[in-house]
Formats: sequence, structure tokens, C-alpha cells
Amino acid sequence: MQAETLSSASEGDALPIRSLHEDEIQDAEYQVLWTNTMGNGKYNHPSLYDKVAVLLLCWAPSSNDLKTTGEVDALRLVLEERFRYHTTTQYLDNDNKQKLQVQINTKVAAFVGAYDGPNTLLIVYYAGHGKPGKIHGSLELIGKTTPNEENKRIDTVLWNKAEKILEDAEADVLELFDCCHAGQLAVRGQSRLFEFLAACGPIGSTKPPGQDSFTSALIYALEKLVEERQDGRFTTIDLLQVIQHEAPDFPKEEQTVMISDRQKNTSGGRIVLHPLQKEGPITPSAPEEGDPAKRHTVTLHFDFREKPAKANIKEIGNEFNKFFESHRLGLNRIRWGGMQNRQTTAVRGARRWLARVEQARKERERSVSIGNMSEGRLSPNPPFTPVSITRYSDRSPTYSNSPSSQVQEIIIIGSSAESSESLKRKMESDEGELDQAQEHHKRPKLSLEPCKDFGT
Repeated sequence: MQAETLSSASEGDALPIRSLHEDEIQDAEYQVLWTNTMGNGKYNHPSLYDKVAVLLLCWAPSSNDLKTTGEVDALRLVLEERFRYHTTTQYLDNDNKQKLQVQINTKVAAFVGAYDGPNTLLIVYYAGHGKPGKIHGSLELIGKTTPNEENKRIDTVLWNKAEKILEDAEADVLELFDCCHAGQLAVRGQSRLFEFLAACGPIGSTKPPGQDSFTSALIYALEKLVEERQDGRFTTIDLLQVIQHEAPDFPKEEQTVMISDRQKNTSGGRIVLHPLQKEGPITPSAPEEGDPAKRHTVTLHFDFREKPAKANIKEIGNEFNKFFESHRLGLNRIRWGGMQNRQTTAVRGARRWLARVEQARKERERSVSIGNMSEGRLSPNPPFTPVSITRYSDRSPTYSNSPSSQVQEIIIIGSSAESSESLKRKMESDEGELDQAQEHHKRPKLSLEPCKDFGT
């Protein structure tokens, strides 16, 4: 379900992994099944990626007080050897005469220029310090937490500036950030698959390199999933599940992984990760024909009386394959848009709202307790912004966000599966944060109000 926020600790639709509904987890399984089935059809574009390239961003040893080089190299080996992805490691250097912002912009631009294209996935990974930027929803990257000897200041780069280069790429994009306050980037942007996986929430801190770090958990999850899943295929939701709940040393109670879509109107499900074939691309892509402005996407919705079995989904996919093989309609591919249970929409939205409030409170308290600097982490304590998620529509970030998928819109102010009185007592005890948010938006307290039906 997509959350449209008016004011929150992270404006956008970032999902803490603990708030993922069972439907969303099952949807990830169905998406992989659909992708495998469509791979048997004859379409202009394959259902899997032809090419996956990874940009590993970290700091040069002289500019890196977290000593992330070892973990970055370990991740690089897994991606190259187990997934056959092309990787390139780029170092940001405080001692370089070129400005840091120019350095990172140039490196990202060169990466996109070299590997962008259709049926391609671009992955950008970062390891180092992070802190909230001056503008809400921005993230600054830092190599050393001590001032530069020459200008007596801490050198930073604004990731949001470099990220704009990725927004114009034709490829799908996945960002993996292992730094404090990574959740600051949980803000939605424009269109196409463009996902962001954050090691922590917007005001959270991360563990330094070691067995309990996010990168170590990421390596564990990648190796586990590629080994256990059929043909090594899995979605980013699967990746989050293993990192948060199965990685043996990951601090599950202290650190909450988040996922968000960096662009709006995403209609292709979640990114599916998979090993590339040993010899060449999976299937050569057909050359682009015709005017790009004339390309169209048709969105269909299948309303079942109950959740279809996996065998039913596979049968539907096979029938589509047969039909489009015999009817040449110039179809590029058929993408999975998502599966959801509408009856649980309101309850799921309310629970997610409550989970965000509690997560923000816990991270703020933890940030205060450890101070600005602790165990090599950069964790400034910005003023806390009360969470006030005021509107949910019946659209999951895993599913299609096209207008035709809007079935019903509801207004949620502090509601959940609990009774309103129980929730009221719970939230009013939370240091008055709910009252502040409600006063800010001039909304009545603790109400659940259905709005007009938009139709199907």
C-alpha cells in the first residue's frame, strides 16, 4: 500500500521490514514464479536482465576512518563469482584536488554512460558515514568525521545531486547504502523501477564494519538466496527478509532495514536479482523499433474470489506465452504488477503507520543515548519531526501505481487494528508526538474515514 504523506520522519513510501504484510512477502514469491514462466515465451525483451553492473562507492584509505575496504572487497567477490555481475570500485578521496562533489558526479556519470541500456540493472552500493542533509530527504556522505587539516572542516558530498544522473538512465536501478541515516532517502521520485535499500531508518545509526554490519548481513543474504532459490532468482523483498530476520549477527532489535521506491508510478513489481548466464547475455534484446513516444503499456487487473494458487498463475502465464507466440502484436514483455488482498488494506495501513511512529521514537532515543559520535558512527541528533501519515490509498509499492489500480482511498489518523481508545492511550503516552502532529495538520484524532470509490 502506497502511503502519501503530509509530514513524516521520512516523506515517502519506505517500508521498515517489520511492517511488511504477509501479502507483500507472498507477492514476491509469485513475482519470481511469473518471471520464470514468462522466460519461456517469445517476446521482444527477455523477462530477466541481459546485463547487471555494480558501482561500489567507498572512501580512499586516507579518507576512510571506518576502514570499509575489507567488506567492500568481500561483497565484490560475491557479486562477481556467484552472480557474474560486472563490478567497478571507485574511491572518493579528500586529498584529491578535485572537489568531492565533482568526483562522485563524474564517477556516477561514467558508470551510467558505460553500462546503461535496455534490460539492464544498475546497482550502486555505498559504505561509509552518512548524515542528514540540509534539505529534508537529502543525505550527505562523509569519509572522515574529523575536520580536514587544510580547511578545518568535515568534507561531505550530497548524494542527491549525483543520484540525478541515475534518474535519466534507461536501466532499472537498485541502491544499497550501508551508512547512518540512510533512510533519509526514503522519498519518492518519478517513474520506472528505481529502488533503494537502506541499512537503517532516517534518524538511525549503523554498525561499523564487522560481523554485525549491514554489509556482512547483505553478503550472507545474497549467498543464501542464490544457493537456495530456484535458478538463484529472488526479489529485493526476499533480500530484506533474510537480512533482517536470518542474518546471524545482524542487530535485529537495534537496526531496521528499509526499502523504498525512488520513483513514482512504478508498475513492474520489485527488482528480481539473479545470476547471469556463464556465456553472454540471457537473450539478445531486439533492437528498439518505432517512435518511443508511441510506446504504450496496458494494465489489466484480474479480480479473483480468493488468492489463486501458484499453479493457476503458472497456467495463466503459459497461456499468455502461447497466445502472443501465435499473434505477433509487437509485445516487448509482460511484467508482474502485483497481488493484493483489498480486505486487509485499511488494517495493514494502520499497522504500518503505527510501526513508523514507534520506529522513529526508538531510533531517536537510541540516537540520543549514543551521542553524536560512538563506536565510529556519525550520528548527529537532528530535531525530531513527528510522524503524521494521513492518507493511504489501496496501492502497494510492490504493485502497480497507475490510476486504474486505485480502488478505494481512506483517511487514517492514528488508527490500527487496536480499538481507538486503546490506541489513543498508547499514542498519547508517546511524549505527546501524536498530539503535535495532529495539531499541525488540524485533523480530528483517531479516526478512520472511508472516501469515495474510484472504481476499477
